[in-house]
Amino acid sequence: MIDFGLMLSMVAVILTPTLMGRWWPLRRYPSTDPSVQARNEETVGAAPAPQLVSFLDLIIVPVLVGVLVGRLFTLAIEDPSSLTAVANIMIIRSGVEFWPGLVAGTATLAFSLHREASLSRGATSLSPRSRSVVVSLAATGPLALIAYAGYEATCVFRDGCFGPVSPIGLRPRGLATTMLPVGWLVALAVVAVAFSIQRRNAAAPALSESSARSPQAHARSPQVHAHSPQAQAIITMLYGVGAVAVIRSVASFWLPHTGGGVTRQHATSIGVAAATGIVLVVMLMLRVGDKATRPEESNEA
Repeated sequence: MIDFGLMLSMVAVILTPTLMGRWWPLRRYPSTDPSVQARNEETVGAAPAPQLVSFLDLIIVPVLVGVLVGRLFTLAIEDPSSLTAVANIMIIRSGVEFWPGLVAGTATLAFSLHREASLSRGATSLSPRSRSVVVSLAATGPLALIAYAGYEATCVFRDGCFGPVSPIGLRPRGLATTMLPVGWLVALAVVAVAFSIQRRNAAAPALSESSARSPQAHARSPQVHAHSPQAQAIITMLYGVGAVAVIRSVASFWLPHTGGGVTRQHATSIGVAAATGIVLVVMLMLRVGDKATRPEESNEA
């Protein structure tokens, strides 16, 4: 039987970031390394211009890997004997572990970005100032969040939208009461986080195209310190992951579930929110301490 609701959700996952990419385009930038620039000028006569990158091309394989790993985790936890049946693995509607799938998908994307940089000898990156894979991952964050918001927004087609009884909301088929569309609220919250991170990326020196044109863009130390592009990218990703974990944790209180207490995925989201929060606080403290010990850089800023 074809699950049309899930198919519509997958279409939304593809279309929403593709459309938003018109306003938040990803570009592959040439390296700012003088030796790489000199080699490019020798081979093609001039430094290559930034090229638009299709977000769909970047995430199609990571998404498939993430769904597969998430499904395998679910079967391994709930029914290990089903791991030998391909039919059971293919029924992703029966459950996919979100966080293991996210880790697997992110790792796949990171490997893809690293491999592409290696094949081009580090000559391209999704950041105008840094060739770090971490920085490139941070650049894809806002569109990835929009894709997830698209999935949550189509919960109404999967009958997974409804929360507690509410005077304002949606009325499921066969019921006389209205219920709060928790999935829509999750989608709105995730979109707000995506806009926040996009604004942060636009202002971050590591990801800002305007700052890459400034003279200070090439005076940066290659060291990884609290103010390095890598550290900024890690903080941005921690903020995004932590925000999604908090949103999922709060929403899980309202979503229907069997039994009392929190579900496994709910508990995992709470744990991820706590862990990312602790790491984020530590990194921000190190950043403040690093700024205090480097007054000359603070004055320049």
